[in-house]
Amino acid sequence: MIDRPAFWREYKARFGRVRSSRVVASVETLLELGEQRLTVAHIYPHGCLTLVTFAYILATVRHETAGTYRPIREYGRGGTRRYSKACVLDARSSARYYGRGYVQLTWLANYAAQSVKLGIDLVSNPDKVLEPSVAWRILVDGMLAGDFNPKGHGLDYYLSRERMDWFNARRTVNLTDKASEIGKAGRKFFEILEVSTSA
Repeated sequence: MIDRPAFWREYKARFGRVRSSRVVASVETLLELGEQRLTVAHIYPHGCLTLVTFAYILATVRHETAGTYRPIREYGRGGTRRYSKACVLDARSSARYYGRGYVQLTWLANYAAQSVKLGIDLVSNPDKVLEPSVAWRILVDGMLAGDFNPKGHGLDYYLSRERMDWFNARRTVNLTDKASEIGKAGRKFFEILEVSTSA
């Protein structure tokens, strides 16, 4: 569905040459995961990615992972932020809920909510968020459903046929932090996907 030579040609034209084979492999993983849920049809079933929502998700991953395109731990592991303090799980174990994954999941409550949603125990084992398949589900399902938005608005609320609000789409992750920068990258990914994607 996504023509790889065309994708990489267009990527290079907009973002520059990728110098790391690890970054290429990480982007390829995202493209494979995205193709499984991508639709270019005129009717968009719930839970599917459109070119525009997939483009914004790629831009989000680019930002949240510092250009590595792979699930990472938050730099400094939360430092002195409240969400990064150790939480006692039982008499023998504790865990810290600093940012992890493609979208930098933080806070015990968010790990618990995603555990219930995905049916995976992320509270006892928060490092599972570093597994690409788990990180992908948190990222995509969370952004589409509005899990990280105070009003529950998902990506389709900001990016659809009727509305192309690249700036406020950031509210599906982290209010408007770096919204302009990520929105610009999202537009570039949209151009790349328009050229390289076929039905």
